[in-house]
Amino acid sequence: MNDLLLNPFSPEGRATLGTWGVCPNVKRSRTRRWVAFSGGWCFLLLALLHTVIDMTHLRTRAFPLVVFGMNSIAACCMDHLFGGFISDALHTHLPTALFGPLGDPTESFVRGALVRLIL
Repeated sequence: MNDLLLNPFSPEGRATLGTWGVCPNVKRSRTRRWVAFSGGWCFLLLALLHTVIDMTHLRTRAFPLVVFGMNSIAACCMDHLFGGFISDALHTHLPTALFGPLGDPTESFVRGALVRLIL
């Protein structure tokens, strides 16, 4: 019973979080509240990364992220232009057990990760 009170996915857990004043934000992605909530987290993450990477001069460790950020349009175009071809080639030439080691839900994740790794 104690596990149910701390589980945010159970009704008891949501009631417990509600009494503590924590309101889980379970909203559709296009509401004003969700846009403000996710935008706030994006700005906090941006401020944290700016502090860690730029102000402490750790740009060498974040070099792949810097390159991807400078070429984001090229990366998006390459994903849309070549992603399907690479995904089909991987599916043809690699064993099927490699794509879904934990079952069907992980197949698309593993395939997408391999495509991004190649691009």
